[in-house]
Amino acid sequence: MAAAAAAALLGCPGLAYAQDPVNTGPGGESTFGHVVGAPNVLLNELFATPFDPEDSDPAEAAAAAALNSPGDPESDLDLALATMAGSDSSPDQVAGAVQRALDILEGNPIAKKAYSGIALLNWNAPAKVKTVPGGNTEAQRTVVVNQVRWGEHTISDTWMLQFAAPTQSFRIRYRVVELGSAAGGQLNPTPLLNGAGAFGQHSAIQPLALDNMPTGTHQSSRFTIERGLGAVPEETRAAVQEVTVALPPANRVEAILDPNLRAGHESAATLMPATTERIASAQQAFGFSGATPTAAEKRAAIGRLAAGSPEKLLWDELDRVPARPADPAADPTGEAAFLSAARAVGAQNANLVGAMRSRTELPAGVPRDAGADATIVLQNNEAYLCRPSLEGACDTRRPLRLAAGAPVRVQVVNRDGFTHRMTAYDLHGRNRILGAEDWGRFDWTERTLADPAIPAGGSRTFTVTPADDAFALWLGDLGTGDQASAFIKLERGTKHEALQFGAGATPVHAAPDAGGNMWVTLAGTDTIARVRPTEALARSAVDRFPVPGGRTAIDDPRPPLAPADITVDGRGIVWATLASGNALLRINPALVQAGTSQGMKVIPLEACPTSIQRCRPEMPPVPNEGPTRRPTRIKSMIDGLGHTVLWFAEAGASGIGAMRVTEDGTKLNEAHFDCGCLAPESIDLGPDGSVWFTQIFENRIGRLRPDPTSPYSSSAVRLDHYDIPGAAQVADPVAPGGVVFTSLPLSIAVDGRNRVWFSESALSGIAWLDPATAVPSPASAPTCPQPRTGTCAAARTGFTEIEQPGSDFRSPSAPADVTVDRANNFWWAGEYGDQIEQVRPDGAKGLSFRGSVRRGLTEGPVADAQGNLWTVETGGNLITRISGVTEGPLRPFGTPSSYVANIAGDTVTGADLRDADTVVVRVVRGSAVVASATVPVAGGAFDVSGADWGTAADPVRADDTVRIQPRGRFERTELSFRVANLTAAVQGDGSVAGFATVPDPDRAGRKALADRIQIDLGDRKLSAPIDAGSGAWRAGSGIPQSAGGDVSWSGATVAGTFTTV
Repeated sequence: MAAAAAAALLGCPGLAYAQDPVNTGPGGESTFGHVVGAPNVLLNELFATPFDPEDSDPAEAAAAAALNSPGDPESDLDLALATMAGSDSSPDQVAGAVQRALDILEGNPIAKKAYSGIALLNWNAPAKVKTVPGGNTEAQRTVVVNQVRWGEHTISDTWMLQFAAPTQSFRIRYRVVELGSAAGGQLNPTPLLNGAGAFGQHSAIQPLALDNMPTGTHQSSRFTIERGLGAVPEETRAAVQEVTVALPPANRVEAILDPNLRAGHESAATLMPATTERIASAQQAFGFSGATPTAAEKRAAIGRLAAGSPEKLLWDELDRVPARPADPAADPTGEAAFLSAARAVGAQNANLVGAMRSRTELPAGVPRDAGADATIVLQNNEAYLCRPSLEGACDTRRPLRLAAGAPVRVQVVNRDGFTHRMTAYDLHGRNRILGAEDWGRFDWTERTLADPAIPAGGSRTFTVTPADDAFALWLGDLGTGDQASAFIKLERGTKHEALQFGAGATPVHAAPDAGGNMWVTLAGTDTIARVRPTEALARSAVDRFPVPGGRTAIDDPRPPLAPADITVDGRGIVWATLASGNALLRINPALVQAGTSQGMKVIPLEACPTSIQRCRPEMPPVPNEGPTRRPTRIKSMIDGLGHTVLWFAEAGASGIGAMRVTEDGTKLNEAHFDCGCLAPESIDLGPDGSVWFTQIFENRIGRLRPDPTSPYSSSAVRLDHYDIPGAAQVADPVAPGGVVFTSLPLSIAVDGRNRVWFSESALSGIAWLDPATAVPSPASAPTCPQPRTGTCAAARTGFTEIEQPGSDFRSPSAPADVTVDRANNFWWAGEYGDQIEQVRPDGAKGLSFRGSVRRGLTEGPVADAQGNLWTVETGGNLITRISGVTEGPLRPFGTPSSYVANIAGDTVTGADLRDADTVVVRVVRGSAVVASATVPVAGGAFDVSGADWGTAADPVRADDTVRIQPRGRFERTELSFRVANLTAAVQGDGSVAGFATVPDPDRAGRKALADRIQIDLGDRKLSAPIDAGSGAWRAGSGIPQSAGGDVSWSGATVAGTFTTV
């Protein structure tokens, strides 16, 4: 974003509050906080190193000479030491390097350096006082503050401001330079207003990122010449930019905090109004006052800084180097002594520069208070902040989690040679007004510290109890300089943690098991991870299991298998799709061993169809990948015989796949159903047996309804499509013509009420479909003819579309993966806005969270049995846990609920129900309800029999439909199943035989039930296959003619098993 455009968007005068008198100056100016005009990039102060600084072309040489050096102080100091130590450095170069190192440390002027005059040794705080002039206009009351940012540092030439007109508003013209990796930060001057109605607020949130700017120089090499480019112009993004910020009257300003909030570059600087007490305090600490200390005062002030600070240690070493003779030729002994000492300092002290770079590590030799939440070390009159991580190292970027009313214990160690007096500001009551990272408008309170003065060499641990809604503590010595402060980020409310998998892991999806473990697919290393969560997530054990035959290393020549989605079935077996491997993966948790593939089995899918339309390669193609159906999303259920049934989307084969396996993993059935679409994206199972899926290219919701009598027959399946009303134009290289009108339904989930929820990423929304009222689109006359060009009003029946709020970063929401929990709460994750959002059962906005890292690509929300919400962040290579925000998963772990209709006993019973207090059972015969009862559920079970049916005669017959409506804590849809027609008789040969059928709605007759019949003779239990044509079955031998027993058949959906006895 260009600086001017960024200013227009973010540095706007909208931060001023006209109703607050402190925001309006005598001339009606907006004075609380805003950027005045657009930032001014000084094109004559660019920072770059040209490819050829001594170009023979005079114009090139002049342009190179006009550039400033882009080096930061520490990098230049490192270079100076390397020059001193270099055996090929000339004596003059060594002498120049010694002086350059001293100039950097002491803050002496250095030509063409952004930091010229700003010392790394913080000895000159009394000299960093500037006067804001008076004048009739705010523009006249302007002071210039120079600021240089790099790494974890923000240094400035100003600490205190004196005011000629303290009752009037004023301006600060910041001259800011970002060097190295610091580029792309923000300027956030934040005044704390005192007096009645005290509050704080950023006066600006000004992006500092710059567009590329030509340096006027060119470079050519064989790389540019061979490509026919010749000499190409050079560019830079580093320059001085002036940002003018209007501020309120000085007599209302307690302090101006200047935090750098950019992750990885956090730093704190402070501007203070000058007072007699502060000036006196600085004079007492450093032994001088005014902007022009004598050489003796300078040496004495440097001598008061911490002897162990790397800056002071290096200065001491340089100070001990003997002076170079004025005439080296006349004094070879003196010259040799100088060179020997200088080279030794250069060779032996490079490590000190490394120690200067981080302000978020404990300096060497500092003992840490084990009971403290944070340690601040004051040395070199600057603050080092350490927040101990779970492993004991410093982790300052992680907020301190704090319960309501809990105190913060902060250890402060003073290594300087003068007293530091600490101040603590509690920043609370934040109202974010500009975006996710800003502090917004907030309240502040100075917290009283017991005995705040820490003598030289002393240490003290302070206990501070911040407000319950505090988001940061700012602590420091405001009386000795702008660098002696730090801020501690606080995290309140919901516990939000992350666990890293490491670079290249690429987590894609996760699934919980009954024991609380999280199973995660790591596509980057063809590995399955098992996270065994502990109270502190980062301390959790992570077991890794390489997929058999997978590419577990970057340099592995084997093609990838790409584990994608993952699920845990009712037996506790873990299943994953291998998108590039054309297979499913079975994982037995009881047999796995970390670091090995033991207990894992790859089950290949049938080869791709030969049709040219099937098994399209991924775009862009995956290297070495063979033809694959590209199984992606997967769901599991237990069928009526206790086998696992797996349903999965086949994005590469335009289909929906199904596989049935026994408890030991033996494959019984595999089927593939045409989805009537280009590529199904996501899949879920409905309580009525429907398989729901999203169609992003056609902008439809698909519904596959297998025939329970022939569940794996593609000819017996019913396929419907529901046109989604909303659509937007989306570019997609896979789509015909490269453009598609779609809502981008990326994910789907069916809740306990049988509402079919899905994301509409292209519309910044979500939606749900009601199967009872939505109308399928006829194939012969589609509701919304293709190609679409926008919203299709004709498809609105049965659909509810809900626009979602934008991200904290002011980008439109882009819901992607979705899930539902036990309470019918709907959750969605937004890949591109770090959003994790809840929509309550009534459609109202619920809880809102952010991912653990910026641009983490938040995916796959899922609830565990403990009520935690988990998401993977593919871009951040981590998994996030948000504690206690869900009601747990919609479907319980283990085998599902079971329902039994006993024809002979005229009973309907249920077991293993959850969330039901009562059930209403109705028996429908033809189109009439012939029997009904409402009974309680106790211990997850119910029984409707005898008098429960009232006066109904023969309440349960073959071919009836039983409808069961659970009622309880959470709303649930009505379940229904057809009572099977089962006959049985002992045959003359001693076998028992009969028929198992149901009415055929398509023909005036009956059709056979699927699979097997179960026979219970009391002392013998038999099982027999059912003939697919006639429905006949036969079992056993030697059965007496007088024998009696039960014959049963079971079907199932994801909601339970349904048995006829």
